[in-house]
Amino acid sequence: MKHKILVVSISLSLLFTGMLSAVGDEALNGGDGLVELEKNVEITEDNWEYFEVEITDHDKEVELGDEINVEYRVKNTGGAEGTQDIILSVEGEELDREEVNRDEDVTLEPGEEWKNETTYDTGNLDISIAQIELSTELSLLLDSNNDSHSGKVTVTEPMIDVPGFTPTLLLLSMVIAVTVYHKTVKFN
Repeated sequence: MKHKILVVSISLSLLFTGMLSAVGDEALNGGDGLVELEKNVEITEDNWEYFEVEITDHDKEVELGDEINVEYRVKNTGGAEGTQDIILSVEGEELDREEVNRDEDVTLEPGEEWKNETTYDTGNLDISIAQIELSTELSLLLDSNNDSHSGKVTVTEPMIDVPGFTPTLLLLSMVIAVTVYHKTVKFN
């Protein structure tokens, strides 16, 4: 008896839930509560956008405080028009839209290509000591919903040059050389 009550309760619950779904859909959408699906629809490149991205050119090495120039392209190789947010990151930090010279998502027709170039200021980077030279390597990453492309840039800091230090050493070296020369000539 308990088993029959459980089966009837579950059946009524399912029936009631289905009725609420149909009534809710009709109330919201004015429909009949039935969802119609097309049979044998295949999602392919022909009916979907696919954005390929590529960093086409970038500075390979810059000095600290200089800007890194980055050129990139986005191509819709799919079969439908689409809109995507293309993201350029430096060391995992996404650049703002103002930083990458655009103020909206990229919309492309099938086969259409869009190119952009931007700069990244290295003035606020922390540089670590690598052997004798101060340098760091930055990772560039360009992302779409479908593809990504990366690159590397080495940022170096010029060695500190104290003004007047080199000329002073040259003058001191010349004085010592002349003194040594005169002393050796005197003894000969």
